Amino acid sequence: MDFLHNLVEYYDELYPTTDEQLAFIEDICKGFSTPNKILQIGSGSGQLSYRLAKRGKDVTGIEMSQPLLTCSSLKRRFQLLSIRFFKMSALEMNKYLGKSYYNVIMCLNNRLVSVRDEESAEKVLKNCKELLSKNGKMIIRTYNYEYLKKGNKPSIKKSERVASVTNIEFKSDTKAIITQTIETYSKKIPVFENMEILPVTKQLLIELANKAGFTKIDFYGDYKKTPLSDNSEEIICILE
Repeated sequence: MDFLHNLVEYYDELYPTTDEQLAFIEDICKGFSTPNKILQIGSGSGQLSYRLAKRGKDVTGIEMSQPLLTCSSLKRRFQLLSIRFFKMSALEMNKYLGKSYYNVIMCLNNRLVSVRDEESAEKVLKNCKELLSKNGKMIIRTYNYEYLKKGNKPSIKKSERVASVTNIEFKSDTKAIITQTIETYSKKIPVFENMEILPVTKQLLIELANKAGFTKIDFYGDYKKTPLSDNSEEIICILE
C-alpha cells in the first residue's frame, strides 16, 4: 500500500532538483525545436517541472497522488508559464495526451516502483513510445536492483528535518516488497508499506525497451553520465 500523501510536506527537501539534473535534461533536449515539449511521469510536487518551464520548456506533468498534484498546481498558480498538471496514470495516458507530441518523457526519482508486473511495465513503455515525437527520448531513473540484491540498502535521503528510509526485500526475480518511511525526531510516517513491486533490472529494461519499439538505450550511474557499474546505487537510462 502506498501513502504518497504523507510525502507532500517533505518532497522538495528529499527530492531536490539539482543543477546537475537540469544540465542532464538540457543536454537530452538539444536538437529539438523550441520550446522543447516535455512530459514528466510521476511529477510529484512539481518542482522539477516548474524549473524546466522557467527555462522555456513546454511541460506536462502527470501524477496519481491528489495531494502531490494539488501541491504542484499551487506552484504554478501565479506564473505565466507553459505548464500543466493532470491526475493520470501512465497506463492510460496515451488515451488523453497528444501522440507523437513530446520530445522528452521522464520517469524519475524511482517512481517506476508504481509498476507491479512486466505486462504493466511493457504497457508504460509502449505508451511512451507512442507519445514521443520523431527521434524523441525517454529518461528513466530507478533503483539498481542488481546492486540491492547483493544485500545493499538504498541510501537514506536526509534533509535538516527528516530522513527517508527505504527497504526492499526480494521474493523472486520478478517480485519484491518495498517499505519506505519518513522519520522525524519523534515519529515514523509510512510512504510505502509492504507494497509489491517489479524489480526492473538493466536486462529487463533492455527487453522491455525492445518490445516497445526503442532501438537504442544508454545506461549511466548518475546525472554526470558516469558509466553504470556493479556499485551504482541507481540506474539512469536514455531510451531512443
